[in-house]
Amino acid sequence: MSVLGNLAAAISTSSAKIRAYAVAQAAAHDELAARVAALEKPSPVPPPPPAGRVDLSTKATTLPSMLSWLAANPVPAFVPTGTYPTTAILVIPPGCDLEFRSVTIDTRNPGATSLRIHGAKTKLRFTGQCRIGLPGQQYARQPTAEQAGLNVRATDLVVHADDLTIEGVANIALLIWGACARVTVTGKILALNTGADSFHVTGGSTDIDIQAALTSIGSGDDGAACVSYEGQPVNQRIRYRNVTVKDQRWGRGISVVGGTGVTFDKVDIDGSWAAPVYIACEPQYLTHGVDGVSILAATIRRANLGKVHDANVIVYSDRPGKTVANVAATVNPDPLYPVALKKGSQPATNVVVNGKPV
Repeated sequence: MSVLGNLAAAISTSSAKIRAYAVAQAAAHDELAARVAALEKPSPVPPPPPAGRVDLSTKATTLPSMLSWLAANPVPAFVPTGTYPTTAILVIPPGCDLEFRSVTIDTRNPGATSLRIHGAKTKLRFTGQCRIGLPGQQYARQPTAEQAGLNVRATDLVVHADDLTIEGVANIALLIWGACARVTVTGKILALNTGADSFHVTGGSTDIDIQAALTSIGSGDDGAACVSYEGQPVNQRIRYRNVTVKDQRWGRGISVVGGTGVTFDKVDIDGSWAAPVYIACEPQYLTHGVDGVSILAATIRRANLGKVHDANVIVYSDRPGKTVANVAATVNPDPLYPVALKKGSQPATNVVVNGKPV
């Protein structure tokens, strides 16, 4: 090959190498640029860790022992799905954050059926379908709070129930008593065949907001009540948002027997044993007077099945020195009975039912 040919070949080889080098440098530049961009881009914020609850069945085998463990170890916790037999009162640790998940509590001792919910700042949740008492259970009436379903003596309490049934307890299904304050109940609760009232507030309780849809079937006494006895403070600012009462064995549909600032938003009563609506100050039981009751909407059917009373709304004031005052009710009455009647020897003032003075 001539000198010129050798020179041309060398130049061609050098050009190829230069082009390859340039391509490699460009690729390296692109990779470096991508790395720089990745470094400059902010890292994604990781999601917060799940709240998490301790499964109490991993800590103990029986429901009372689970609650004992929780009392000693105050962490958010849950009781897993299952049926738990018990013969003892179940003490919910004050201040705990506890969830029952589709749990049935098989209450085998009629003298100790209650979940004792006392103390301050407890959060209690019934998730899914839960129940206290087996289907068909019906204990004879007994007189104390330990024979209730939910035995509430608490402050700053929040209870939620997706779908809770309390069946056949010997006393009250939901008892709120003993100077409770700032209690909120939400969700849905069904009380079946209770020995006493289905739902009851007493003992000088204040600021009780029962938002839950409450249904009482076959109660052994009043469907939903607010009662204030002498010797205890008067209940104040009590609100039932949604109450249904059916087929009572005894008692009044709803009652306010002593109390200040008591409201029933929506009431449906089908089959009251005595008066569907009863507002009273009673000498028999030494109750306080009544001041400020609002019943915003009540529908009444099959009233007074026991022939105890003779009207849809009974206002009874019969205790000397006490009064019933400032009552307003709107009712869709059972046409077999007068809309409202006053009874008793003492004053009942500013009582208005369906827009008319009584």
